[in-house]
Amino acid sequence: MKIYFIESRCKVKVQPRSKVGSGALCDIDSGEGNIGVGRCAGMKNATGSDNTFMGKYAGCDGTNGSHNFFVGNSAGRCKVGAGNIIIGEEAGKGSSTTTNNTGNYNIFLGKSAGFDITSGCCNISLGRESGANITSGNDNVLLGGNAGCSIVDSHRNILIGKCAGMSVTSSDNVMIGLRAGECSGASEYNVFIGRDAGRAVGTGGDGDNNTFVGYLAGCNVTTGSCNVAIGNMALRSDGGGVTGDYNIAMGDCAGNAVTSGHSNIIIGCKSGCTATTAQENIFIGNKAGRDTSTAAKKNLFLGDLAGHTNTTGSCNIAIGREVTLASATGTNQLAIGDGSNRWITGDSSFNVTVSTASTFSSGGLNVTGVVTATSFAGDGSALTGIAAGGSGEFNTGITSTVQATPLSFETTMHTFPSTSGRQYVIESINVANVDESVGVGTTVNIIASIQDATAGEQTYIAYNVPIVTGGTIELLKNPIVAGPSDVIRMWTTSDAYVGVNNAADVYINYAEHESTDFISKFAATTTINSTDAITLYTSTSNPTMIEKIGFANRTDTGDFPISIKVTSGTTTSYLAKNLIIPRYSTVDILDRPKRIETNAKIEVEVGSTSTIDVIIAGKKITS
Repeated sequence: MKIYFIESRCKVKVQPRSKVGSGALCDIDSGEGNIGVGRCAGMKNATGSDNTFMGKYAGCDGTNGSHNFFVGNSAGRCKVGAGNIIIGEEAGKGSSTTTNNTGNYNIFLGKSAGFDITSGCCNISLGRESGANITSGNDNVLLGGNAGCSIVDSHRNILIGKCAGMSVTSSDNVMIGLRAGECSGASEYNVFIGRDAGRAVGTGGDGDNNTFVGYLAGCNVTTGSCNVAIGNMALRSDGGGVTGDYNIAMGDCAGNAVTSGHSNIIIGCKSGCTATTAQENIFIGNKAGRDTSTAAKKNLFLGDLAGHTNTTGSCNIAIGREVTLASATGTNQLAIGDGSNRWITGDSSFNVTVSTASTFSSGGLNVTGVVTATSFAGDGSALTGIAAGGSGEFNTGITSTVQATPLSFETTMHTFPSTSGRQYVIESINVANVDESVGVGTTVNIIASIQDATAGEQTYIAYNVPIVTGGTIELLKNPIVAGPSDVIRMWTTSDAYVGVNNAADVYINYAEHESTDFISKFAATTTINSTDAITLYTSTSNPTMIEKIGFANRTDTGDFPISIKVTSGTTTSYLAKNLIIPRYSTVDILDRPKRIETNAKIEVEVGSTSTIDVIIAGKKITS
């Protein structure tokens, strides 16, 4: 149908076009295939083609746009771009400066949808005032009343739902649901799906790179960034704005108390539900870490209600159903089990207990009950209660050997290494008479001492102990314990007690131990300076197994008495009383080890000072 109107204010044009209404398509020039229905519809379109203008002032001020479809009062009123679909009162109206309105391929549906569009392209806005302020923004999808209504020049947003992303001014956001991301402002790269999800993000600053899925998920996050919340009210925070970053909360109400807490992984219904400022925790399981609150950090709780009683404790591990830690405020604890029944526990000193029978610590393994094993790694030299290497006859735990020849004057035979934390158990000191310069029946005497590097006290092991020609003696009945930098000195004398060279060979064996549980006491004239009872050793903190109590007569003048006793509490027992130690002899009174209890003490009494030296050796019972 061709209709030709001749009006006094219009030029006479003969072009293919359809128009109904006063002033519709009034200024058409070279444009073809246009339809104008309504007062002034497409009135100023001169060169645009294939447009449809329906409604009062629809496309009224555009001059050259083509392939547009405008329906509604003032719909696309000032548009000159191409390929736009605009439906609704004042939808896509554009700037009053029509030459600015060059945007193409937009779809605007709803009253004032895309109202301010100018050069923006490829936008879709459906809903009252959705995308109303877009000017140059591109590739936005806005569905719902007021959805994305603050976008001006931002791009690639997907905002679906009434008021979804209503204040967004940034790019690359996805917000789906009633009021989802409503306050986001300049925050960007966020994904919010669910009613009120991420609603407060951007309040007081930017919160970027968040992903919130679920009803009220992350709805009170304000400036927090890089958070993930999935689930009904996950990371919601009833206590105020969430500013923490790098949190992951998955599950109904998971982490819904977090405020400034950061770097938490919270998975499970109501897991971590009271953690406010907690940091760097991992809670996985229904209500895992339920009571963890403020200062707690670096905890790992796995299982239904795992670690649920922990409050401010940090660096703890709880694995299992309802498993609890020993302390709600402690640190560095371990619990693996079911409720209060635990297969494995650990304390803040990093001691580990398996069930109630075995404890692992820096001091070793303590087992209550029977240990069954097919073999042991190593030589077993650190085991107590059995001989090293499996028997006393073949002690393969000995680590070192010293071979030496004493001189005619006191000479250092061996200085033990100075390594801290090491102790040295001297198992044997063998001395052989090798003197060939004397006749048969002539003796060589050995003098041996040990000096404590810490106390500096030199104590005799043997003093002028005779060795017949061709003979040999073992100076130790039971071991002596030496410490770092302790010194063994020796020399030899003739039967006239005059120093001789090269008259004896010495062979010493000892075992090195990385331990401080061995005990030793070297007592000579400095310590034993009175005939009153003198305490040589007190078994503090733990009981002690005493392996050696040895005496050496250090005089050239005669035989002297000595008494040794153990006092525990108010009870005193003598191990020897007024025992006579002959001149030039050594005596070790212990044929079997003796246990002394915690805080028990060993005391000595001598008849005369500077007569008898004492050496005590043993090991504390620490596990």
